[in-house]
Amino acid sequence: MLDKALVLQLEHLAFRAMPALKTEDYDGWLLRFADGYTGRANSVNPLEGGDMDLHTKIDYCEARYDQEGMATLFRLTDIYQPVELEEELIKRGYQRRIDAPVGIYTAPVTVSPITINTTIKTFSQPEMNWLQPYTMLAGTPSRAVPTLQNMLNRIEDETCFAIIQQGEETLAAGMGVYKDGWVGVFNIVVGSRHRRQGLGRALVQSLLNWGAQGGAENAYLQVVLSNEPALALYSQLGFSPLYRYWYRLKIHSDQL
Repeated sequence: MLDKALVLQLEHLAFRAMPALKTEDYDGWLLRFADGYTGRANSVNPLEGGDMDLHTKIDYCEARYDQEGMATLFRLTDIYQPVELEEELIKRGYQRRIDAPVGIYTAPVTVSPITINTTIKTFSQPEMNWLQPYTMLAGTPSRAVPTLQNMLNRIEDETCFAIIQQGEETLAAGMGVYKDGWVGVFNIVVGSRHRRQGLGRALVQSLLNWGAQGGAENAYLQVVLSNEPALALYSQLGFSPLYRYWYRLKIHSDQL
């Protein structure tokens, strides 16, 4: 049986690790806003059922995202509340977003040596020496970079921003966030010309080692369930699936 308390803990840890620019708690649902950068930071997160009428709550969410000029996006996990929510969203015309569901995977933290012949640099803050190569590798649109930087600067927990370099070239980048015995691994990206060379494994392991130094006993990460190479890598590192999330989207009237 799925451990709801653990899922809620990891949900809140992940929200802290990648803060939205605005967050509103509406009767157990978290409404997050971040100028459209990522679905996670711009969606309704129905974590608790609350006491209010379901139709009233959905109407309110649609009005709030309409005020922001955004499509209303619900991010549903395996424990979304109330249980009749998705059925009601379907009746209202919400479509399952075409991207694959995302899995949240966990693992006990194990310290292991890094065995690659390249340099791993780490930063405790999201400096431009990390942000610039990360956004280049990730293909982040230039208009979204200030939003991402703003979000990263809002992180209140301990952070590690890592890049793997060979000479002046950045081959891979990622970040870790530590809180309450857990290290979250985020934004892992390896340059297309340098994949299948063990760089992703080295990068993730370096973040796990960093977390262990700070007291982390467990790790979590989020991975698109259609990304078979990443799933294979994380399995090798001891990660196993805990729960999933997916999106249902209603298009804003101005976008029709």
